[in-house]
Amino acid sequence: YDHTSTNGDFWSPSLGITYTLLEKTILRAYAARGFNTPPLFDTFGDGFFSLANPDLRQEEVWSYSAGVETSAAGFIWFKATGFLHYIRDVISSEEISPGVFTFINSGRQRRQGVEAELRTVPLFHTSLMAGFAFIDAKDRDTGLRIPNVPRHTWDVGIDYSDSDILRGSLRGHYVWWNAEGSLNARYKAMIWDLNLSKRFFENGDTALEAFFTAHNLFNGSQYLDGLFPNPRRWFEGGVRWRF
Repeated sequence: YDHTSTNGDFWSPSLGITYTLLEKTILRAYAARGFNTPPLFDTFGDGFFSLANPDLRQEEVWSYSAGVETSAAGFIWFKATGFLHYIRDVISSEEISPGVFTFINSGRQRRQGVEAELRTVPLFHTSLMAGFAFIDAKDRDTGLRIPNVPRHTWDVGIDYSDSDILRGSLRGHYVWWNAEGSLNARYKAMIWDLNLSKRFFENGDTALEAFFTAHNLFNGSQYLDGLFPNPRRWFEGGVRWRF
């Protein structure tokens, strides 16, 4: 139970169950009710081109999922999940006079799809991973596909872990945004991040290590709105002392 002083109260029940089908295979099912509270500006803030709506309510979602997780193949761990989300009281903008907008609760949406991920067991301290998600987002009143919602996403990577030498990971992330042309989106490139760390000292609960990260390693462009492009290549590094 959540009580808010801005947009009312909300109950969020949930129920989950797992079943061990085989020694290394598990079936899962889950159902839950959830909410999304509007930003304070949408409820109380007036701007040059917008008016607040103090009667704005939370978005409500009923979410269902079911899937399987297994390592029966021995050298690969695999997980797949199907999901279905029913959303109502969707928060959207409405033009109330030329160039002036307010935010309202309107419409219903359905988002359904599947997620899958796998990882190999380490071989010479090295393992591979991959993940995929497909989302079908539609307006339940019009039947039209909703733009500016990811249609599918991909994750790939390689991990290396040898505590005596080095630990590192290379990750690639891609999103197909299904964006409206007016947004001038860019999402043909996969964004890669490189993480490295080296432990120099460890004694009980005390450890000292150096780390280095390269974000957007290949200067890729991946963003939904041309007004807010993703950062170019950038780096960070430092020392961690655990005690």
